[in-house]
Amino acid sequence: MIPWLTKFVLIVASVLAVKGNPLNRRTEVPEDFLIKLESVQNISQFLNSWIDQAAVQRAYLFQGDEGGSTVEVAHPAGCVPEMQIVEFERPYDPSLVIWPVCTRVRRCGGCCSSKLLHCVPTRTSTITVKVIKTRYPHPGAEKF
Repeated sequence: MIPWLTKFVLIVASVLAVKGNPLNRRTEVPEDFLIKLESVQNISQFLNSWIDQAAVQRAYLFQGDEGGSTVEVAHPAGCVPEMQIVEFERPYDPSLVIWPVCTRVRRCGGCCSSKLLHCVPTRTSTITVKVIKTRYPHPGAEKF
């Protein structure tokens, strides 16, 4: 990450901590505000849409240059299909082996900024995959 952007992100976090929590009084963020945050795709859009730029600029003027290591910016994990691990049902017979024991399939994943929103599929489908099912022949066998 660009060093000045790292410092800028840390300053924004500091400003938010001070502005968002005066005298340790906690105010719950309204759900409609959280729902609007769902549309934010990156840190630039968040900063431009939701942060008081004047407060950040004032904080930046008084921030020293420590020149420490960079910090990676988190990207939103919105509600989108993503590859997830699905484990196959294991056989009850201890001499049977299923291979592979798991695979990856596209499923709903991610998270929502509001407790009123949930990540659910808009459509579903069933897929069929081939696996190997074999029996272990005898104790000490080196092959199936």
